[in-house]
Amino acid sequence: MIPDNFRRRTPVIVIFAVAIAGAVIVITPIILCLLVIRRIVLIFAQKTRPDLDGFVHGSHNVFAMEPSPVTPVSNILVLALWEGQISPEKFQQNMEERVLNLRSPDGNNFLYKGLRRTWTNFLGFAFWTSVTNFKIQNHVRTYDYSEIPNPCSEADIIIIKVLGNLAQRGWDSGQSPWEILIIPNVLVKGVSQTGMVIRFDHVLGDGYSLMGWMKKLLGSSFTTPNLQQNKARALTAFEKLALFWKIPFDMAECSLMALFPRSISGYPKKGVTQEPLTVSISGNIPLDLVKLVRKKFSVSFVTVIFTVIVGAIGRALELSGQVVPEYLTGGVVVPLPNHPGGMTVHCSYLLAEFPVLRTQSSVGRLLEIQKVTTELTKSSAALGYLYMGRVISYFPTFIRQRLLKALVYRDLPLTITNFPTTSSKESMDGHEVLYIAAILGTPPSMGLTITTGGVNGRQRFNFSIHDNVFTTPEASMRLGKFVEEELQELVNATNGSGE
Repeated sequence: MIPDNFRRRTPVIVIFAVAIAGAVIVITPIILCLLVIRRIVLIFAQKTRPDLDGFVHGSHNVFAMEPSPVTPVSNILVLALWEGQISPEKFQQNMEERVLNLRSPDGNNFLYKGLRRTWTNFLGFAFWTSVTNFKIQNHVRTYDYSEIPNPCSEADIIIIKVLGNLAQRGWDSGQSPWEILIIPNVLVKGVSQTGMVIRFDHVLGDGYSLMGWMKKLLGSSFTTPNLQQNKARALTAFEKLALFWKIPFDMAECSLMALFPRSISGYPKKGVTQEPLTVSISGNIPLDLVKLVRKKFSVSFVTVIFTVIVGAIGRALELSGQVVPEYLTGGVVVPLPNHPGGMTVHCSYLLAEFPVLRTQSSVGRLLEIQKVTTELTKSSAALGYLYMGRVISYFPTFIRQRLLKALVYRDLPLTITNFPTTSSKESMDGHEVLYIAAILGTPPSMGLTITTGGVNGRQRFNFSIHDNVFTTPEASMRLGKFVEEELQELVNATNGSGE
């Protein structure tokens, strides 16, 4: 780890920025050569492999590091509980009628074409390939991976690591990597409900793709104010030029964080395999509590979210008898404006350093993290990572894999992504959605991922944890509860009843 006074010195940033700019100059002729090679490979594929449907492109490539979906980099899951009982056949019908057969606005293609394809390697490059034997019954069915109690509870679904197993589980290389699993007879306070798990490989799409998919499947409003407001105005020529010159400096800052991360002492403790993750989910938290804290202390919404997350991690480290670091370096997933809809990866990434060790009040840490989020809003590193991912996508798989592991999938302790929370009640054919939690499979090089999201103005915090982060399983399992306690401290501080 480099000292703070060295880390923050302008000359160091300038040196890294110049190095990044130089790398761009050096790599340009290489990309031009790769474009020629890719064109030759594409022509050969069109002549010999009519089943191939073009290169896996852009940000999708970040999650297509292996030759096939058998070993996923990251899966996205949603656990939902529905009022009453809904049959798998009803879900199959709605998927076909409302999602799979839905046309794009121009009518030239299926909007969710990605759900009918997978990817494979051809002459060293990743290609999409259409699934010729596609059957809805293979993808939408009763849960069949392992035995679970009947009836079961939400705790059973989590404690027996159903979600943790699914988050890391691979895919059949001959099928599109997604599925909807129905869990009948989930008992909640003695009332039988229908459980549903949507699972798909991140290579197919992102969190906003999932939001659109669920909206179509449910035939519900799925009102998400943040999603509707996520539009970008066109930049002026001067703004584009200024942004172009700023990117190397912001990328240099992130490069320093990636090379010298603030981490948990001793992390990683051992090589991480595809072992089941531990999953911890908070209770249903009213967004009004988050907004109360935001308004009282004049901070952003996401600042409150980040604060309770890092506070919970600090509590878990204390419980497991580990040293609580002053800071942790973490990744933040950034949704890009103007999501095109359908199945696509339209997001980027940047790094930040979050204060974890509470040297003063919880409010003091909140205000410190507000400074972090303010800097994040000014950073152009998300665009830098986006462009970097697109450049890397031109390389053959074996080179791209090494570049991504060196530049993106480093040994970071945490990554945070914030899914939108709907402001409306959601239902499907008269069956209300009573519970929803989004889980993100944790890449092997990262310790834990945290997602937030929910329905009807209530949000859950969802943790997916590798077993090399905390020394005791109890610390991992209690993260959801610790989030609630951290938020309650901040709420108490709004009326002076506590800090």
